[in-house]
Amino acid sequence: MTKLFGAAAIMLSSFLAAYGKIRAERSALTALHALALSLGYIRSELAERLTPLGEIFSELEKSAGDAAVSAFYGALARALYDKSELSISSIWTKAAGERLSMLGDGVLRAVLPLGEALGRSDVETLISQLERSVSALEELERAAAAKQPERTRLAYGVALCLGAFVLIVLV
Repeated sequence: MTKLFGAAAIMLSSFLAAYGKIRAERSALTALHALALSLGYIRSELAERLTPLGEIFSELEKSAGDAAVSAFYGALARALYDKSELSISSIWTKAAGERLSMLGDGVLRAVLPLGEALGRSDVETLISQLERSVSALEELERAAAAKQPERTRLAYGVALCLGAFVLIVLV
């Protein structure tokens, strides 16, 4: 009976580990979607109203739809309003490295060129860079969403196989 209980506990822990991995992937997908939407919002604000970046970042900190993306824009807004000597591109690069690195290298490759354009380019160049970044993020999001059902089945399948193996060995 003790062996059966141990096998059940190991099987449950493997399912919980699989669930944690799946949940983390879904959270990253949600953050990726929120980041793409927020860059689209920045593009529309700059194109239509020429809103200052500090105001845009402060607004996105409150309404980004994801905690990691909100923290990213919060760090940007605070750094812009500090009287530091850093350029906006270095502020963007630092905040992206600190707050968005958990989303992967592909996201950083899509977002970092935008930081180089901020504060150094005219509005039209900045808008075109925003559009390129948004399309790159949307492509990453589509690819991640397409892989998600397969990865879910794989994670639960591995957990089930591990549990069955332990049950066979212990019983």
